Amino acid sequence: MCTRRQNLDNKFGGVAVDAYVASNVIFVGQVTVWDGASVWPGCVLRNDLNKIGVDSRSNVQERSVLHAAGLLPQIVDLNSFP
Repeated sequence: MCTRRQNLDNKFGGVAVDAYVASNVIFVGQVTVWDGASVWPGCVLRNDLNKIGVDSRSNVQERSVLHAAGLLPQIVDLNSFP
């Protein structure tokens, strides 16, 4: 996996061992991808003030951009459609 991961305020997330993240995905700041989740080619997950999470068995599909800038974290779960 060659995903680009950029530090923002010394905050990093993590990617579960069995998650799929395409090689050209960009993570900025605290982004966490849980078990069985996937992030497909061309996606950018960027946060300035909070965290982003892709919950178990959820996915972020091709060329999606997620930006968490508010007071609450952005969590993609089985009931979300990014």
